[in-house]
Amino acid sequence: MVGPDGAEYPNRGEYVEVDKPSRIVLTEPDTGITATITFAEVEDKTEVTIHQIGVPERFLGPEAEAGFAAMFDKLEALLDRWTDD
Repeated sequence: MVGPDGAEYPNRGEYVEVDKPSRIVLTEPDTGITATITFAEVEDKTEVTIHQIGVPERFLGPEAEAGFAAMFDKLEALLDRWTDD
C-alpha cells in the first residue's frame, strides 16, 4: 500500500479460503493477522464486512483506520471506472 504522503507499506497475504462471491479469508504471515471479508447484497449495493483477529497492538490506532478508509476510496474509484465503461 502507498500512503497519501507516498510512503510505502508493504504487506504479504495468503488466501486461506475463497467462497466466491460471498467470502474471502486471508492471513498476513508477517503480522499474524487473519481477516475474514464477507460480501452481502443490500438493495442495489454490496455491503463489505471485514473481521480481523490477531491484530498487533501497533495496528489498532487511527493510522489503521485511515489506511482502511484510503483503501476503500481507491477501490470505489476503481469500480467507478469499471462501471463507467
